[in-house]
Amino acid sequence: MEDIHVDVAVIGAGISGLSAACLLKKSGLSVAVLEAQNRVGGRTYTVRHPTHGSVDVGGAYVGPTQNRVFRLIKELGLQVYNVNDENRNVLYINGSWSTFKGSTPSMKNPFSYLDLNHAIRTIDKMAEQVPLGAPWKAAKAKEWDSMTVQEFINSICWTWETKRIMKIFINALFTAELHQLSLLYFLQYIHSGQNFSRVSLITGGAQLMDHWDHRVLLSLPSTHSGHLTESQVVTMCSPVTSVTQDDAGAVVHTVDGKVVKCKYVISAMPLTLLSRVRFSPPLPGLKAQLIQRVPMGSVIKTNLFYSTPFWRELDLSGIAMSDTGPSSTCFDDTKPDGSHPSIMAFILADQCRSLSQLTKEERKQKLCQQFADIFKCEKFLEPVGYVEKNWLEDEYSGGCYSVTLPPGY
Repeated sequence: MEDIHVDVAVIGAGISGLSAACLLKKSGLSVAVLEAQNRVGGRTYTVRHPTHGSVDVGGAYVGPTQNRVFRLIKELGLQVYNVNDENRNVLYINGSWSTFKGSTPSMKNPFSYLDLNHAIRTIDKMAEQVPLGAPWKAAKAKEWDSMTVQEFINSICWTWETKRIMKIFINALFTAELHQLSLLYFLQYIHSGQNFSRVSLITGGAQLMDHWDHRVLLSLPSTHSGHLTESQVVTMCSPVTSVTQDDAGAVVHTVDGKVVKCKYVISAMPLTLLSRVRFSPPLPGLKAQLIQRVPMGSVIKTNLFYSTPFWRELDLSGIAMSDTGPSSTCFDDTKPDGSHPSIMAFILADQCRSLSQLTKEERKQKLCQQFADIFKCEKFLEPVGYVEKNWLEDEYSGGCYSVTLPPGY
């Protein structure tokens, strides 16, 4: 097989890898993108279902502060639409049921409102003290990195309602349990998204808009900004096995025998999966140790389809937060024209790891029963279709949404 000679080799054809390749091509450099899977997109993935149309089983939500993605959407001439939150949302915790509109959950204990407000303000104030891009420079970095988010929430929250709501929010943000997360990492994440409300809420938050999705990735290879074409630049089904570097540049080998010789290498693959690649010279010891200690999050993304969006007739938005399994958060995922009525739900963290041992049909039945209970409507027991993606089983992602940093790293 003939060697490939380029200026830059990019490992991974997700949104980061393809965006980097487009910018390099636009700058006049030659690029080779090596993708392990048989598709582009990485952790964004749209399934073309014969009955239910386009189903986003990967990343699909954007909101304020995610300006680079918005610029890319505009450049490619794509559109987004808002998540439906015009009707009543449901909060179901500790067996107690309530509905609310807007961003503040309805709670039984009036002190819980004060408690939740205090917790959010405390988090935002602390997050502002963590420098973006250099969290280790925070004045209390060592102290905060020795503490889990669970310990922190227990120390600042007074009421059980607030503690359970914070768990729901944080599980949904990180696809990990609170005891698995470094407080410093958590605060840096919140600061990078501006504040807690921005990254966790729907109205004015990160879940504001839906369905920029996989079309961005499908459009990138032919976008005018870089003129990528899959035949010339993006090579599928080519997992990288080794990277060798010396004074002359770098050589990248793939499992299917390709050899890419280049000046530079950009890794756009999940950090955890770098342990599968042999580097010569080896990676620095501290980085090698870090790779061993940063697991990917755990999530199964699901869509239950119905013949009509009947929940809207009940003045329900399809949005629910629950502290009972299998899902803690769900959203109305019906298309803007009303087609393919659907409720999208995340199965997260411990629930994900537990329910991944069940069959797909068993998970479907559990979700149907949960929706019937939390929305108080037996029609949820009668779906017309079900689509899911278990990201734990995705060989070249290892989980979703991203890595999670435990205390001390």
